[in-house]
Amino acid sequence: MTARRSTVRAGFTLIEVIIAITLTAIVLGISAAALSAATMARTTVLTHQRVDETESRLRVLLTDMLQHAPAAESVNEPLLTIERDGRGASLLFLSTGVLEPFGTGPVWRVRLTMDDSGLQLDAAPITGGVASAIHATAPSVRAFDVRVLESARSGEAARWRSDWPIANARPELVALDFTDAAFRGTTDRVHMSHVALHDVPLVVPLSPLDRPR
Repeated sequence: MTARRSTVRAGFTLIEVIIAITLTAIVLGISAAALSAATMARTTVLTHQRVDETESRLRVLLTDMLQHAPAAESVNEPLLTIERDGRGASLLFLSTGVLEPFGTGPVWRVRLTMDDSGLQLDAAPITGGVASAIHATAPSVRAFDVRVLESARSGEAARWRSDWPIANARPELVALDFTDAAFRGTTDRVHMSHVALHDVPLVVPLSPLDRPR
């Protein structure tokens, strides 16, 4: 009988090395995809949380501005005006609710308008020099409209209207209708940028003290 000698192989063949590299690449690819998906999910959750906070703060800001108006006899311009052009509606009103303490500070002129970059909010004190102007842009808003509720008159029910020609008075309610895009972003009270709003009207009841005296 011929004795068989066992041989010990040293190293790996080229095919084995290629297979090992391929399997490693697949495992790394799967891990990277899982990590990316987890990161995207976390970012989405945080973004939604920031959006909810941003929209709430914007609505509070507009509500404060609308609910605090100066006395009609203390100013020489309309308390609230609605204008319309090819871009849609714009809202111009006077407010003492821009900076705290509300109702006791200077009178501000606040304007909401639309342009190609989105909803624009501009506010400045009418006397000048009291405080810096405020500018805000909401590029997610693609359409904006204003409706106001006129108080009931003798023999007539209250009615919604798209204009407000009464210079020294304000309506019962102001409804701001926003149409959103998918953009989301952040803001703060003094400087707002890239604000997103839900497609839900902001309806603000105005104080009876804002009616003619």
